[in-house]
Amino acid sequence: MNSEGRDPSVSEPTDFSALKEQERENRKNLIINAAERVFTNKPFDQVTMRNIAKEAGITPTAIYRYFTDKQSLYAEAYVRSNNRLLKKLTEIIDSSSALCFEEMAMKVIDHFVTEEQNLKMRAHFMIDDSLSDELSIKLSENTRFFTDRIEEHLKRFTDDPDTRLLALTFFASLNGVLLTYRKIPGKTDEEITKNMKKSGAVIAQIFKDRILTGK
Repeated sequence: MNSEGRDPSVSEPTDFSALKEQERENRKNLIINAAERVFTNKPFDQVTMRNIAKEAGITPTAIYRYFTDKQSLYAEAYVRSNNRLLKKLTEIIDSSSALCFEEMAMKVIDHFVTEEQNLKMRAHFMIDDSLSDELSIKLSENTRFFTDRIEEHLKRFTDDPDTRLLALTFFASLNGVLLTYRKIPGKTDEEITKNMKKSGAVIAQIFKDRILTGK
């Protein structure tokens, strides 16, 4: 803190234009926060902009100053949750001196168990054919960040020419586990998570063996 009580590590607006932009980002984040809470409790088709506006404490009209429609807001919330996962995976990869497939698998599963709305969003975007080109590109680029980091990790341990394919397949396999086990009649949440992690460990071992043995 400096003599005026401000944290010098936190950047502050230097003019009215910057202040206005910061305020806009703050309001946008408040809307996304509200959307995440609403999407956690309701399927996409049942959520309205009015629901989100009520949760955020603003008018529905105000939301449209920041997001063109519910789909674009849904995508923004999805990307932000994905970025939280990407940060966790990056921390694991950067601190590991060995192949860390299992650690990554467990972290992915834990993330989606904790942030169930992110899994709902993932399932929605996997089957939604109505996305605009702009949103499709945005989501594809966000997914690419994951495969980039995983591929970079693999290249430290192999000269296999298919590292890109392996990274994509590893992440797709975990998606399959999450969607397959998400709702199983008669199973508790704890049992479902346990089964997810068992399958995740099997997947991790298969990919580890492929990298280490080339088979």
